[in-house]
Amino acid sequence: MRAVAAPIAAAWWGGVGLALWERRVVPDASREEPTTRPARVSVIVPARNEARGIAACVRSLLAQEHAPVEVIVVDDESTDATGDVARAAGGADARLRLVAGASVPDGWVGKSWACWQGAQIATGEWLLVSDADVIHAPDALGRTLALARRAGRGGVTLIPRIDVGTRAERWVMPAALVAIETFVAPGPLARHPRSLVSVAAGGFMLMTRDLYNRSGGHEAIRGQMVDDLGLALRVKRVGGLLVPARGNGLIGLRMYVGAREVWRGWSKNASFASAGPPAKALVGELGGDVVADLLVGV
Repeated sequence: MRAVAAPIAAAWWGGVGLALWERRVVPDASREEPTTRPARVSVIVPARNEARGIAACVRSLLAQEHAPVEVIVVDDESTDATGDVARAAGGADARLRLVAGASVPDGWVGKSWACWQGAQIATGEWLLVSDADVIHAPDALGRTLALARRAGRGGVTLIPRIDVGTRAERWVMPAALVAIETFVAPGPLARHPRSLVSVAAGGFMLMTRDLYNRSGGHEAIRGQMVDDLGLALRVKRVGGLLVPARGNGLIGLRMYVGAREVWRGWSKNASFASAGPPAKALVGELGGDVVADLLVGV
């Protein structure tokens, strides 16, 4: 038992030490002074069956203090009222463009296809990809754009504040995020230009249009399920970086609601992020159903 416990303890304390170090070196975007240099920003919001949260997202984006900005919502073949809810949230604001996404072509994953369609009609010199359930503070874009310019790597990804409700969310979400930051994609490796490790929070990825184009954009990762990590790695390979920054005071979301969503969401992410045949992902999904049934009352 001691032979097993020692490596586990070492890994645990190593992870704690790395987490404390990352708190010191990862910039906090909320401490940046909002940029005073105007730049046109196109916000691309891929949305599939997001009627529950998209109204708040759209309203928060249209309330950004930074200008000019356009908000492109790509309705990815939703079967709920996503499009109607987004349109109502925007009202008569001409900055909102609602796009009915075309059918997903062979070889593409739906979210990347939606983002790619949005990027093709975007007019901004900066592109921001935002998930449809993210709520942005009015100064989020101005402060993050200032950080991106100061860092000089072409982009920034914000680590959001994760809002939780149930006990299952409070137990699982913090641990999962710490595990990613310390063991799956350690910060020093993610920031190193020659490392193959990449990290990005898909809910907020800001980059120059030039960097997006040079990386190949979402077309270059069209078949990858974990699109944010794939795009971050492509950006790295062409000499850029989505600089990770804390965004607790600027953006927030409730990633999953309840035990069933928590387990299914993280089991799917883990399956697709790991190498292996499609059957591996299927096993993860089926196993997730069993555990979710056990936790549903939590």
